[in-house]
This record gives sequence, C-alpha cells and structure tokens, in this order.
Amino acid sequence: MPNPYLQAARLGVMTGLRSASGITALSHHLSQHPSRHLEGTPFGLLQTPQFAAFTKLAAGGELIADKLPFVPARIAPQALLPRIITGAIVGAAVAKASGESPITGAVVGGLAALAGAFAGYFVRRQAHESLHIPDPILAVIEDSVVVALGASLANDKS
Repeated sequence: MPNPYLQAARLGVMTGLRSASGITALSHHLSQHPSRHLEGTPFGLLQTPQFAAFTKLAAGGELIADKLPFVPARIAPQALLPRIITGAIVGAAVAKASGESPITGAVVGGLAALAGAFAGYFVRRQAHESLHIPDPILAVIEDSVVVALGASLANDKS
C-alpha cells in the first residue's frame, strides 16, 4: 500500500466521519492484499475475510443509524473517543502493513479521526443552517464523501 501515512490520514478522516468506515476500508483492502508485516500480530485479524465481512455489516448499520435523531453527535465524548481510538488503530495497522512505524501511523490516524469528526460535524451543521439543506440529505452527501475516500485508497498510486 503506497504512502502509508497518507493512507493513515485518509482512513482517520473516514473514521472521524463514520466510525466504522476506516477499519472497513482497510480490512477490505488487506483481505484482498494481505501484508506479511501483519502476520502473527494482532493486526493480522484485519486481513481475514471474516473480519472484512463483519466490518462491512457494521459500516452498513452505521450508515442507517447516522440518520436517526437519537444518535449522539460525533463530537460528543462517548462518540469521539472511540473514533480517535479506531483512527489510531487503523493508522497503526496501515503503517505496520507497509513496514513503517505503527506509532507514527497511530498518531496520524488518531489526529485525522479527530479532525474529520469536528470538520464533518461543523460543515454539516453550517450547511444545514446556512443553506437550509435537510440534515438527512447532508448525511447522504457525507456518506458519498466517505465512499469516495475509501475508493481513493484502492486507486492511490502515490
């Protein structure tokens, strides 16, 4: 996987926007292109087809749940902390899979998840208030951004 720290940042931003999206994109990629660097490590689980399928189900459920009114804001502590942790995990895993520093990858992924969560929250809120676009429509637009980021991982030649 080229440029692991850019990948960690993309996966982190995805995680900040939709908490299951980064790990889903990475697990999907690794299940098709396993890394010998992850064999025998806890990150090796990400390479299994079973885990990739599980994360796809979780991500699909999240896409539905995001549109529900009782779901807490992504910047609420109970939603933000898991995003940061998951962003750090995917950042560490993508760096390790490329033979790079998992610590640096974790920092990049965790910070990108934090930035993605706040940016997504405030952009969506501002678009709703200023442009009067219904929030469910904005949520679907945001889903499209997450999908595009995931697709960019597969097409990145950097």
